[in-house]
Amino acid sequence: MDKNIDYKKDLTEKLKELKKIEGFPIGTDEDIYVLSEPSY
Repeated sequence: MDKNIDYKKDLTEKLKELKKIEGFPIGTDEDIYVLSEPSY
């Protein structure tokens, strides 16, 4: 479960800049987390 928290924390810090990129998925932060969840 720690890995899950780590990727969300890292992604949260980068989301504001990532959302400015043309073609980046449109959605809520939670939607982006689901799309970005690493496979186990």
